[in-house]
Amino acid sequence: MFSAPGLDHRMPDCLQRPPMTVLQPASTTPEQMKMFLTRIGFGSKVVITGDATQVDIPDGRSGLAGLQNLLGEIEGLQFVHLDATDVVRHRIVGDIVAAYEKDSERKNARVNKSHG
Repeated sequence: MFSAPGLDHRMPDCLQRPPMTVLQPASTTPEQMKMFLTRIGFGSKVVITGDATQVDIPDGRSGLAGLQNLLGEIEGLQFVHLDATDVVRHRIVGDIVAAYEKDSERKNARVNKSHG
């Protein structure tokens, strides 16, 4: 597992064969995400899990944001989006996720209405 803090100082030239999971990628910068992704070696499998709405970087420049738009057409990459029905923790966690999604949809509808 790699963590964003100090990631740029610990990356080898190429990561061959190991399975890797990147947790909290929304807290990486685009430069850190590029550095990690461009070092994936032959035989490696990578899973990047994250919530693009949970950005902890002061300027909001998340390495996860926009990743699918940038890399979505590359053969061999797959993007899977989860929603409240995929939450397998406590029922309340699913309700919390649903509440945030509903709030986000409401805000987007207001923004779209004001621009339309």
